[in-house]
Amino acid sequence: MARVISVHSFRGGTGRTSLVASCAALMATQGLRVGLADLHLSAPSAHVPFGLREDQVGYTVNDFLLRKCEPRQLPRDVSLTMGVPVSGQLFLVPASVKPVDIIRIGKSGYDIGLLKDGLHDVVEELQLDILFIDSPPGLTHESLAAAAIADIVITLLRADQQDFQGTLVSLDVLGELGVPQTILVLNKLPASVDPVIIRPHLEKLFGMRISAIIPQSEELAVLGTAGVFAMRHPEQRAAQAMRQIVQGLT
Repeated sequence: MARVISVHSFRGGTGRTSLVASCAALMATQGLRVGLADLHLSAPSAHVPFGLREDQVGYTVNDFLLRKCEPRQLPRDVSLTMGVPVSGQLFLVPASVKPVDIIRIGKSGYDIGLLKDGLHDVVEELQLDILFIDSPPGLTHESLAAAAIADIVITLLRADQQDFQGTLVSLDVLGELGVPQTILVLNKLPASVDPVIIRPHLEKLFGMRISAIIPQSEELAVLGTAGVFAMRHPEQRAAQAMRQIVQGLT
């Protein structure tokens, strides 16, 4: 059975999509069969790092939730889009960027049980080793559902007081949900902040280890989500920190 890893943050703008795309790609280079499901249905972007245009996406999570397709029709093999050879495979389960689909799901909601069953079918069909979930930010019904079906939740935060307060709340909620394992990652750390100083402060605040500190990167800021960062800039310290996360997961 595949492990399900959800990448979550209390607020938006923490770099979830860049991180989850890089981690999924790095695992595929290790020979694993990896899936990435975009469940940020109100602002989907997981297709962007892999260079997929709207007309190339095909069926989406939205279509499945509206019962317009079967789970086996959702995945797109993006293994050849990263610019480097991978010994495994990487499949994307995209969400729709069409305003009509986003509005429809936003108004009517969706069946969480149906979504869970659909993802399970994708895992079985593709015989995945790992399924990553790009989760919506915040403590919404959707983000909590993504966390509830995960074996591991990577909680991403920045060196910001609001992120600190929100992450404390998030960790309490994840504990109440009974998430088996939670991993803390500090992202976009400014060069002016010494990681050696901030790490023990945050570990005391959250009562748990910080698994990785990803420094702010000009290359990542320029790239945005227009490519898989760890594949484009493997020599960067930010990419090295992402590899550290993957090593901890494998």
